Amino acid sequence: HKPRFLEFTCSHAKVFRHAILVTKAVIPNAFWGCEKNFEVFQGCMCVYLSHA
Repeated sequence: HKPRFLEFTCSHAKVFRHAILVTKAVIPNAFWGCEKNFEVFQGCMCVYLSHA
């Protein structure tokens, strides 16, 4: 059985969560300066991924 392309889809919420987890693992907290800056980034990322 060959998987169809649509079987690999997922919601933008799952993609957003994965992107945030990878970002937290790769970019040190000091880069953001403060928690508020990271929250702003998360908001922008959520908007970007939900419209992509």
